[in-house]
Amino acid sequence: MLFREDTVVAPGASGNYRLERTPFLFDHTVLAEVAEPIQERFNVKIVTPDSSLASRKIGGIYRARQVDELLQVLTELLELKITHQTDHIELRISQTPNL
Repeated sequence: MLFREDTVVAPGASGNYRLERTPFLFDHTVLAEVAEPIQERFNVKIVTPDSSLASRKIGGIYRARQVDELLQVLTELLELKITHQTDHIELRISQTPNL
């Protein structure tokens, strides 16, 4: 997996003050591994019950300020169905192609 996340901190600000985060960068990264930095950044739990979906690969650079922005990109690229549960977000293979 190749993933990189840096932060730009305002001069004189504490390390906790983050103005901007660099985008998510994936290079032939399986979806199961893509979920890890998304979970860390947005403090959510992502579940991919289908192992064939979890092994799909993605590459590219993606910006997102909210988890739903990034999930929308994944939905379009991988034809996913996103379900928000009480304690997690579930990713499944869509039964109908996204148009």
